[in-house]
Amino acid sequence: MSAGIIEISILTDIVNAIRYQACVATTYRPSQMAAAVAALDGTDEGGYVPQQYKQLENGVVSSSVFDDIADAIQAQNGSQAQYQPGDMAQAILDLTWDTGLKIRAMLLTDGTLEFNYRNGRSSDVGTISQCWEGGPERVRL
Repeated sequence: MSAGIIEISILTDIVNAIRYQACVATTYRPSQMAAAVAALDGTDEGGYVPQQYKQLENGVVSSSVFDDIADAIQAQNGSQAQYQPGDMAQAILDLTWDTGLKIRAMLLTDGTLEFNYRNGRSSDVGTISQCWEGGPERVRL
């Protein structure tokens, strides 16, 4: 991404999108925004407070900050889309997670098929994984 003049409102929109998704009132420096996007997991902490636009301030933001934010968005949504700074806030707001109860079946090595629910975040990456949970090998189907 090429360097250029970025309006403070774009950074404010990005940080407000992060705050909205995380439901926090945390203050972020531009260099912390990519890590904040990467840490989003669909759980809210209940304290979203938007930041107001500030007056023009002096300073330089490296283009690598925006590259890192774009990489974090891509890691979250699995897309290879290219994001310009003005598109990043909306891309963050568009992130979704599947966090409800999940039914799962496990075929144990003794041939037993076990059904249960798992509460929490899940991923669509991969279809079979092996779990070592203090005993027999379990394969999630």
